[in-house]
Amino acid sequence: MKYRIEATIPTTQYGNIRPTFEIEESGEETSALEKLHELWAKYGEKPLPVGRDTPSNLNSTTGQIEGNKRMLEARQTFTGETILWDKEGHTYYDTDGNVLRSASQYANEHSPKFDMEMLLPKTAKAWDVPEDELRDIWKLNGDVSNAWGTSIHAALELFHKYNVVGSKIQAKKELDDNYVLPKNSYLRKIVKEFAEMAGTDALVEVLVSDVKNKMAGTIDRLVITGEKSCRVGDYKTNNEMDAKKLLKYQKQLSYYAHILMNHGWTVEGLDIYYLNADDGWSTETLEVLPLE
Repeated sequence: MKYRIEATIPTTQYGNIRPTFEIEESGEETSALEKLHELWAKYGEKPLPVGRDTPSNLNSTTGQIEGNKRMLEARQTFTGETILWDKEGHTYYDTDGNVLRSASQYANEHSPKFDMEMLLPKTAKAWDVPEDELRDIWKLNGDVSNAWGTSIHAALELFHKYNVVGSKIQAKKELDDNYVLPKNSYLRKIVKEFAEMAGTDALVEVLVSDVKNKMAGTIDRLVITGEKSCRVGDYKTNNEMDAKKLLKYQKQLSYYAHILMNHGWTVEGLDIYYLNADDGWSTETLEVLPLE
């Protein structure tokens, strides 16, 4: 007997993705569901909902959900809690296996969405191009943007963490530049310009959590300004910034701020470091918004 497995994966970049699998033999549904999980982990704007039996299946010693191939990494957060991180699924859990909502998930839930499935047919018809080719163009453009952003984030993290060591190696080897600057000339220029603008006296990739309220996230850049006071910062590398995007990012950073505030921190403000290919880095300084 032949039957189909269909799903709708809500995404931010491309609108909804609707994968379909045709099953003919017993056992094929397992590989189809595994593929569906991979697609959801890669493109879904929210974590795939976890079954109700997950907490009882969680091995708190190994950090693995029994019967699940994914390994969860136990991590200590800046706010003094232990949570579990599913790298493949980009999902945070508490130690009982309950999903913790991330800042990007919160921002997506409270911002307008790009519905690709609705716009694709109309746009393809207006531009007189095949739908499947336009879909692929949008997807690959999104992949390129994400890879570029990931590279910039990694380069900034590297320089923030190890520029002092890099300076020592520079002197030892008599190099022209800090050893930990990227080898790629474009990335090197981006990192040097950022350091000149904002300095490197900050914590980067700061994992924070508020397990009681099921909240977690990783802050790009946290500047400590005093005794339990700080500023929350985030890098944005998309080449266009408008009021809608800025508000969405403000909501994302406000979510981080509320996690810190729930642990007694004073958040003095939010800083969005925005990279434009033509104009270089600029900073948007914003206030913390109340959560919706």
